[in-house]
Amino acid sequence: MVGRTFVILILALVLPAVGGDVPVLGMPGDPSPVVVRSVRIEGASVIASDDLKGGMSIRKGRTFLQQMVEGDVRGILERYRKVGYWQAAVVPSVKVSDGRVRVLFRIEEGRPTRLDSVTFGGNGRVPKRALQAQMWTAPGGVLLERRVAEDLNRILGTYESLGYPFCSLTPTLEVLPGLDSAHLDIQVGEGPYVQIDSVRFEGNRVTRDDLLRRELRFAPGDAYDRRQVRRGLASLQRLPFLDSAEEVALEPLGSRQADPMSAVLVVRVKEHRSARLEGGLGVARRETGGATLLTGRVGLQFDNLSGRGRLMSFLWQRRSERSADLNLAVREPWVAGAPLRLGAVVAMRQRPGFRETQLGVDLEWMKSPESQVGMGVRMTAVTDESLAVSAGSLSGLRLSDRVWGLEAFARRDTRDHDLNPRRGRYLEGRVSWGKARTAGAWVDRAGFDVTADHFFAVSDRWVAALQLRGAGVFQDRGVPDEALLRLGGALTLRGQREEAFLAEQAGWARLEWRRMLGDGSRTFVFVDGGAVRERTGEGVRWAAP
Repeated sequence: MVGRTFVILILALVLPAVGGDVPVLGMPGDPSPVVVRSVRIEGASVIASDDLKGGMSIRKGRTFLQQMVEGDVRGILERYRKVGYWQAAVVPSVKVSDGRVRVLFRIEEGRPTRLDSVTFGGNGRVPKRALQAQMWTAPGGVLLERRVAEDLNRILGTYESLGYPFCSLTPTLEVLPGLDSAHLDIQVGEGPYVQIDSVRFEGNRVTRDDLLRRELRFAPGDAYDRRQVRRGLASLQRLPFLDSAEEVALEPLGSRQADPMSAVLVVRVKEHRSARLEGGLGVARRETGGATLLTGRVGLQFDNLSGRGRLMSFLWQRRSERSADLNLAVREPWVAGAPLRLGAVVAMRQRPGFRETQLGVDLEWMKSPESQVGMGVRMTAVTDESLAVSAGSLSGLRLSDRVWGLEAFARRDTRDHDLNPRRGRYLEGRVSWGKARTAGAWVDRAGFDVTADHFFAVSDRWVAALQLRGAGVFQDRGVPDEALLRLGGALTLRGQREEAFLAEQAGWARLEWRRMLGDGSRTFVFVDGGAVRERTGEGVRWAAP
C-alpha cells in the first residue's frame, strides 16, 4: 500500500517545566511509597476539570510516582492544543503530609492561537495557490491540530491524483512566545512522477487477468491516480465472484530515482465460489385426478463462467398445479473489449387462467464502475387457459395475447460489497413503453420501477439497511391480468403470502437490522410495509406484515 508521510514539528512552543520542588517519591526501591490523597485542577474553563482528570494517570488512591506528574502535564497540554490553545501553561504543585500526597495543577489557558501565515517550499509542480486551496485552515483562523492534519492529507491527495504517490510533507509549526499566533511552513518532497506500466494480480485462480484489468480501467502509461485506484478496487469488490480486492504494492521498474518512474501496481484479490445452487422439493396433490405433483424451487447460477465474468442463471419453481415459473438468463461482459454488457432472458410463467412466454435482450453501457445505463427489448406471448379452470373461478379474467416493448434503465451502485454490503447506496430506475394487443386491439402500455437502497454500518457487526421502492403499470382501456404487479412473499412485501396483492401501482419500504456473520452470511430482523392501488379503482389498500 502506498503510504502517506508527514510529521508536524514544533519549533518554539513554550512548554512550562514542572514547577516547584517536586519530591521524588514512590520510586522503585523506595521502602515507603506514598498514596495520592487528592487531585485538584484550577484555572480550567475551556475544558472541564473532570474531563482533564479522566485522562490523567494520577488518581486518588493510587501510588504516587514523579513521572506521573510530567506525563500528566504533557497530556493536559496536548488536550489544549487539540482545541487551539497552543500556549496554555500548566504548573503542578505536590504536597506531602502524613505519607499522603496532594497534587494541584494550575492552568493558565491564555487565548486561542491563530494561524498568522502559511508558506510552502519544494512545490515545483503544483503552484502555491492550488495547495492553499486544499487548506481549510486559513490565516486568522484558530489553529486546530486535527484540521491541520486533514489539510495535509488533502494536499497529499492532490499530488497522488496527479501521479505523485511518493510525495511526502514536512510541516513545521512555529509558535512564537508571548504571541497568540503561529506560522506554518510546509516543505514538499514531491518525488517522481509515476506511470502505471502494468497491473499484476495475485490470488485469482479462476478469474482471468484481462477481465480484472478491464474492471480497474487502467491503460499502460496512465499516471498513478489514487482516486482512480480506489474506484477500480471498489468496482472489483462489487463483482459477485470476488470477496475482496486490495492494493498491495507499487513496485518501481528500474531505478527508484528515475523521473518519470514506471511501476507495477500489485493487486491482491480473494475469490469465492462463483456457482450457487439453492432450493428444495416437495410433492402436492393435483386439483383434479388425485395424482401427486412435484413442487418446490431450484435455482442454479454461475457468476464467472470460464473466468470471464459470464453469467448464466436457471430458476424453476412451482407452487401449485397452475402456478409455475421457469427462467433462463445469460450475460456477456465487455463485448468486443468495450464497456458493454449484452444479456438475454427467456422467462415462462404460468398462473391460474393464463400462460406467458417472454423473450428479452438488453444492452448495457458501463459508464463507470459505479454507473450503468442501458436499453432492452421485450416480446411476450400470452395464452388464455381460463377454460381449463373450473367454471366461475376466473370470472371477468382479461388478458392480452401479444405484447412488445422497449425498456430503458439506469443504475448507480456505490455499495462496498455485492452480496453483503455494509455501507453505500444502490439506485435503479426503469421505464418501459410498448404495445399490447388486448381484445383484438393494439393499445399503449407503459410502466416504471424505481428502487433506492441505503446501507449504514452501525458498528463492526451491525448494519442497518433501508429500501424504498415504487412501481406501476398503465394501459389504455385498463391493465389486463397478466400485466398486474404481483406483490407479497420473499421478494417484495415479506410477511404476506406469495402474490397476495395484484395492483396497478404500488409503493413499499423495508427496514432491516442485520448482524454480519461473515463475508457471505448474515442474520436479520425486518419491518416491511406498503400501499397498493388495485385495478378495481376502489382506493388504496394498505399492507403491513
